[in-house]
Amino acid sequence: MKYTKKQSVYTGSHFRSLLEVCNTGVIVTDANGYIVEINDAACVLLRMKADDCLGNHFFQVFDFNLDQNRVVSLTDHVIKQPFLVKTKYDTKLRLLFSFQTIKNEESSDSDTLVTFYSAPETGTKELPLSNGFEAGYTFSSIVKASSSMGDVERISRIAAKTTSNVLICGESGTGKELIAQAIHNASSRAHGPFIALNCGAIPQGLIESELFGYEGGTFTGARATGQPGKFEMAAGGTIFLDEVGDMPMHLQVILLRVLQSREIIRLGGKSSKKIDVRVIAATNMDLEECILQKTFRSDLFYRLNVFNIQVPPLRDRTEDVEPLARHFISRCNERFGTQITGIDESVLKLLKTYHWPGNARELENTLEWASNMSKGAVITVDDLPRQLVRKCLGQLATTGRQKPIQEQDVLETTNGTEELNERELLVSVLEQCKGNLNLASAVCGVNRRTLYRKMEKFEIDPADYRK
Repeated sequence: MKYTKKQSVYTGSHFRSLLEVCNTGVIVTDANGYIVEINDAACVLLRMKADDCLGNHFFQVFDFNLDQNRVVSLTDHVIKQPFLVKTKYDTKLRLLFSFQTIKNEESSDSDTLVTFYSAPETGTKELPLSNGFEAGYTFSSIVKASSSMGDVERISRIAAKTTSNVLICGESGTGKELIAQAIHNASSRAHGPFIALNCGAIPQGLIESELFGYEGGTFTGARATGQPGKFEMAAGGTIFLDEVGDMPMHLQVILLRVLQSREIIRLGGKSSKKIDVRVIAATNMDLEECILQKTFRSDLFYRLNVFNIQVPPLRDRTEDVEPLARHFISRCNERFGTQITGIDESVLKLLKTYHWPGNARELENTLEWASNMSKGAVITVDDLPRQLVRKCLGQLATTGRQKPIQEQDVLETTNGTEELNERELLVSVLEQCKGNLNLASAVCGVNRRTLYRKMEKFEIDPADYRK
């Protein structure tokens, strides 16, 4: 796509005047991520000319890959998040970015307004209150079409208006942290830090110091000046305890006391410190079952379980599959430079059939694979991981009380009764694929030529199975 001035709807004199009086860098991208406006402050910060940026894709100007653990998308709602970036001229800069989608009045697309300014060095008085620990997702980040996710958002918005503890329950990959961040950003604590801690990813010997900090010289290797824990770092904001069901029993006792007294004691410390934090916890476990198994304290459960938010698995809200798929494809186009514009209907049917044990995270990985594998602008069945396609058709076969389809069932050429079984299996595949030969060949693990030969041998017309 080549930039021309006509493509920018932000050329009015009032808009240009507003841009030029801003001391903050401002960039506007179109719906495809191409830069259509940039102000002088942005050029100064980037040490570049406007012509070096206009018409270029945003991710051609900014390289966010210096931090491999962070993923950036123009479709995400980001509020003053610090990033170390490299420009296309290899200049490295630490900047605070905000991304916000804005409606283009001349089309149905949403453009993106990007603002940024230099991030102060750690320890300076100019450092934002959140100290760089900010939640990037808001309720507008939740992609949904189902009523069940509508209920999740409704309850979450009510929770955001309070300071009560929240317990978010759901399978891995359903987006529990996204909801936690949205609650934080809609709350009165939005300008405070959002500190996330995965209770199941930290060695048991370190989790107590991670949560509550330690005084200098408490143990070998400890900093002489000591270190604050996550509760102290979250002062004035929110602490998100992910996978809280994995927390060791002895630590559950301490956490319960902290929730009751709102005080913490550092490891090796002699006095308590008052804390002002909002607690949001999440788990993929059935905590009531864990209570029966005596691996989770009932009193801690009831302390956390003030607002209980149940996030349904993706298989129970198939209405969300298509909008999520299109959202993930858009993100892939931004991140990897792919140019996917659509999804074949047969692919959407398969995606809605699959049970998604990894939920939205697995769907995103699948669409990332398909976007990179696709040779055209539309994702087809041939672009999907073959194993996933076979699982989908296996589920259809099982649902129809038929034998799940296996690769060798159609590949092997046999005689007599076994040959008849092969014909029945091929018919079963065509019925389930509704005569779609691309899909049928993918399920059978053979190319279309072999499939045609099989159909000719058994005198099968695929048109008989198209609906």
